[in-house]
Amino acid sequence: MTTEIFLQEIKKVEDQLLRYAVKLWRDSDKAEALYTETIRVALRDLNQAPEAEFSRWMYTIMRDLFIADYREEIRRELLTEREQREQIDLSLLGWRGNLPTA
Repeated sequence: MTTEIFLQEIKKVEDQLLRYAVKLWRDSDKAEALYTETIRVALRDLNQAPEAEFSRWMYTIMRDLFIADYREEIRRELLTEREQREQIDLSLLGWRGNLPTA
């Protein structure tokens, strides 16, 4: 697929992709970032783009990126909660300093 055809195809599905991103994240800033990343990945892998099922390919890229981002967000939240629990545990033990870093 050429870049010119890619841009034509993107114009056809742009609104649907943005709506899908908002539906996934329920946050307009995260949705916009997801849309932008989807376009970037699609351009990077342009030689793999199927002209016949272009919109399906774009939705798949977006879904996969969303899943990866969502998992990373959950992982960060869990780590933050764990760090907070550890700080509470240390304060109960009377620890006042910073933990040594590896």
